[in-house]
Amino acid sequence: MFFTRGDSPLVVRIEARIGRLLCWPVENGEGIQMLRCGVGAEYKPHYDYFDPAAPGTAKLAERGDQRVGTLVMYLDEPLRGGAPVLEGE
Repeated sequence: MFFTRGDSPLVVRIEARIGRLLCWPVENGEGIQMLRCGVGAEYKPHYDYFDPAAPGTAKLAERGDQRVGTLVMYLDEPLRGGAPVLEGE
C-alpha cells in the first residue's frame, strides 16, 4: 500500500511525528509505503540509490532525489523476534 504525502489526516499526523523524530522536513520525505509480511516472508536487501549516469535515472529523479535514509516501523508488536536480519548475521 502506498500513501502520498498528506494523503489523509492520519498520514499527516504520522508524517509530522516522523519528521520530529528524524529532525527532517516532511516535504523532503516520500509517501509512506506499507507492507504486510506473512510468516516466513523476506524483504531482500537492496540499495535505494540511482547512478546519475545510468539510463532511466533522470525519469526516476523526477519523483524526488536520492534517498538518504529509510525509517522502518512496526505497526504490531510481535510475540518474539521481529527485528530485521542483516545479511551475514
